[in-house]
Amino acid sequence: MKKLSREWGIGLGLIALAVLLVYYPVFDFSLISAGDYQVIFGNPIVRSGLSMEDWPQILGLESGKPWGPLAALVHAAVFRLFKDSAAAHHLVNVGVHLINSWLVLLILSLSTGDKRKSILTALFFAILPVSVGAAAWIAQLRALLCAMFCLAGVFIYVLKKGVGGRLWPAAVLLCHVIALLCGPEAIAFPFMLVILDYWPLGRMDDGAGSKTSFRGKIPLLIASAMGMALALIPYRSLEWNAGITDLFYSQLGHIFYCLKMIFSPEGMTIFYPYFVEPIPYALKIFQSVILLMTWLIYKAREKRPALWAGWLWFLFVQFGTPFWLQSPAEFIFADWHVYLPSIGLIWAVVWLFPSYEKTAHFRTKVLALVLVAALVPNYLAARDYLNSWRSDREAFMRNLRFYLDYPPSLVGLANWLNANGYEELAFSRFYKAVEVDPGYAPAHYYLANALAAKGDYAGAEAHYREALRLKPGNLRALSRLGALLTRMGRPDEAVPLLEKALRADPAGEEPLTTLAGALASLDMLHQAEKYYRTALGLHPNSGAAAQGLAGVLVRTGRPEEAAPLLEKNLAMGFNKAETHFSLGDVYLQVRDYPQAASQFRMAIAEDPGLAKAHNSLGAVLLVMGRKQEAMEQFSKALDLDPNYAMARKNLEYVQKLISSGK
Repeated sequence: MKKLSREWGIGLGLIALAVLLVYYPVFDFSLISAGDYQVIFGNPIVRSGLSMEDWPQILGLESGKPWGPLAALVHAAVFRLFKDSAAAHHLVNVGVHLINSWLVLLILSLSTGDKRKSILTALFFAILPVSVGAAAWIAQLRALLCAMFCLAGVFIYVLKKGVGGRLWPAAVLLCHVIALLCGPEAIAFPFMLVILDYWPLGRMDDGAGSKTSFRGKIPLLIASAMGMALALIPYRSLEWNAGITDLFYSQLGHIFYCLKMIFSPEGMTIFYPYFVEPIPYALKIFQSVILLMTWLIYKAREKRPALWAGWLWFLFVQFGTPFWLQSPAEFIFADWHVYLPSIGLIWAVVWLFPSYEKTAHFRTKVLALVLVAALVPNYLAARDYLNSWRSDREAFMRNLRFYLDYPPSLVGLANWLNANGYEELAFSRFYKAVEVDPGYAPAHYYLANALAAKGDYAGAEAHYREALRLKPGNLRALSRLGALLTRMGRPDEAVPLLEKALRADPAGEEPLTTLAGALASLDMLHQAEKYYRTALGLHPNSGAAAQGLAGVLVRTGRPEEAAPLLEKNLAMGFNKAETHFSLGDVYLQVRDYPQAASQFRMAIAEDPGLAKAHNSLGAVLLVMGRKQEAMEQFSKALDLDPNYAMARKNLEYVQKLISSGK
């Protein structure tokens, strides 16, 4: 036992050292716009810090996204303790990855008895380049937690194999349920245990053993069926354009990409090209390779049971990921989705090599050294890939290095450039993406967003409409075009578009709030209030819904009801400039002019370019008899927006007052 403990201690220490050597740079990394901001800093549920009123939304199902409420709770807990520290969130991800690597060691060493191969398998898993995507991307804590509870369940199952009683099966089931609360990858958990029963536990050597093995998994299969339903519900509004057979063959193509990136990781990037129009011959080759490999490994199962078990693990665990929900025309490789499946492939390769002993043949020792030496290129590839997660700029520049003129990379880089003030360069990338692939709808959509922010409403409208022509059911394009038309003074045109978006996603925050805004612009305040309240009922922390409802309440003479909504928005940090401006309107309506002026000044401090805040501050100052200061504010509003008719009218009025000496 003392020797066993010493070997485990050495193995656990080596794994911790390997994880540290690969991942220590992440503590200086910033957030990646592709997910991190939405999941953490842009997520009001996380920012509120485990508020009880957030539970319905945490447990709710969001359209187009896998269900994983436990990850949201962990993010909220970390945010409550460490606030805006990206390093703290990275530490949690790397820590969970380390625990997962330790569990791999413990599971294999307990079930096989081969400590050295178990340590080597866990080391490969710890530094595998395809593990970097999950460990370095804060938004993928969901996948890490799901893997951790699956592996914890497997560990309990292996640790107490053959022990009677109900406690241990209940513990395994509990781990499975918690894993399902993290993500859909846990759907395959019962199959993991069945595979381990085949090898290395050897419980399926006869028909009776097989029946016993499957019978014991019935509660787990029921839980997986429920998890499958929860995984499907968020995708109910998506258009499925492929049959079951096509989806199956699409998965085979995806598996081929997984194999390529695991064994040839030099071209790994955050985003991967997908086939808008599939290449029939290439797909058939990929599928044929996977089917042929499966047949050959099956034929060798008697002599190589570990190889067959590892291959089955690699294949079956992937079917818990969302890839099979996608059409064959749009399969895309994402390395964090093979985080858990890769374990089977690693042990399949490691157990192909003979066991190392001091008295082993020279050839066996050489092969063992080759296997250990393979850790070095994996480490180097992992460190190289890790650098692409340092910042948005690194991510998109790496992408373009491997996939020249790839529209999604061009669009991603353009969004980053635009967000960081490089407007001219950003637009050159947007237009390049449109030029490379005029049929790529996201390029038109994001270009339209940038044009709208710049004030080129006509250009934005044209590209939104092109994005909708290419993808008529694009919810975001429908909502954004509706919002743009409302801003352009054409809410009557916006309403039908927004109603279409709402029919496709009845619980969507953006369709509800933008439709309410359009109705408010048409002075249909009662209907606007109804939609804003519906949005707040479904999304209690929706700053946009609270802001819009507050505006309707002010217009209908209920400022006392509007103030608490706006104060909550300020507490959440939602759009402070607009919130201060709206609070200024509230105080203006109740004739508390000093407070109104204070709120308008705070709005200007948050956003000096907010022309309407300057105009409203000027109006308050004029009422307070401070005509000279009012004139300065009206002039500033006109400087910011020369077409601001109300500011021009107010400026002319105050100039007349001053010239007449009144």
